[in-house]
Amino acid sequence: MIWPFARRDPPRDAKAIALARRIEDVRAEQESLPERRWIGRDRAAAERDLAALQREMIALLEAGPLAAARDRLRGAEAALREARAAEARLREDVGAAAAATAPEVQRAGQATREAEAALTRAHQGLRAAFEAARVPLTEAQLEALAMLPGGDDDIGLISCVVSLREVMAALAVLLPDRSDPDSAARYYGYAVLFLETLLVVQERVVARIREEHVPAIQARLAETRTLQRETARLRAAERDGARRALLEANAAAQGVALEAIAIAQERFRQKLQRLAVAVARTRADLAVARNTHQTVRVTQDLARTLRRTDQLFDELTRLSVPEVIPFAGEEIRAELLRLANRVVPRDTQAAG
Repeated sequence: MIWPFARRDPPRDAKAIALARRIEDVRAEQESLPERRWIGRDRAAAERDLAALQREMIALLEAGPLAAARDRLRGAEAALREARAAEARLREDVGAAAAATAPEVQRAGQATREAEAALTRAHQGLRAAFEAARVPLTEAQLEALAMLPGGDDDIGLISCVVSLREVMAALAVLLPDRSDPDSAARYYGYAVLFLETLLVVQERVVARIREEHVPAIQARLAETRTLQRETARLRAAERDGARRALLEANAAAQGVALEAIAIAQERFRQKLQRLAVAVARTRADLAVARNTHQTVRVTQDLARTLRRTDQLFDELTRLSVPEVIPFAGEEIRAELLRLANRVVPRDTQAAG
């Protein structure tokens, strides 16, 4: 229940600006603090506070409608995975003869169908969230974000960029009409801080790709190649026709897995290239912003640079959207889903 006189939760841009003000205050305090102090605050304590405030800022900027839609999608995937597993267990419990008529199996099947419908709605919700954020996506790009490895990082980064664009638009509205150097410098100090935050998020995504996603794909590649060599050895020695046919089917499946791994590797290569461009752009704009923060004198100069920063966020959004890597056939698509630990409704599988 919301009490009639309860204080409304401020919008995200207001929260971000207030948090930026706290960061600016701690930075100003840090300049006057001693390097080390046995009792009381010193620069190290202020640095710890700044790190905590930066984490809070990143969480605030990433937690928007896009991230919420992504989280609903992942929750729907988990629910469908659980429903399918429960239905499979019940079918095993009642046996093949009774599986088609057992009431508990029928109820489980209905739960699975409802979970599939919920996942379809969650996919639609993610598409609607991107449309509301003015981030145009093709169906193939949406599928790449929703179902391929590293998609959650992409959505988090795009969500952060979209949030920053909204905050910068709010700052532009809040600028005074008159030429006020102090006010302009204060607001531009916020712009510098937001660009610094964006750079941290971008570099964190790069680190996750290099330290988590790429090694995981490399491990899967090594495992599959080892299995492929073992299969080839067994197939060469096998004389029984049925067993040899099974080994040949295994070899074909391993070939599909290697194709999917190659697609995932290419996806991460492209992502690192695009992120390198985005990071370079942010670093360059941040350097100019810091310089301008020191020299800005009139509101008009600030407003013009804020418009330039808004263009930067639009360009960074486009750089964060994945390139479409084509693949042929449902087997490859299914293997990519396994690589990313994703599930899709059966009607989506049939439509692909």
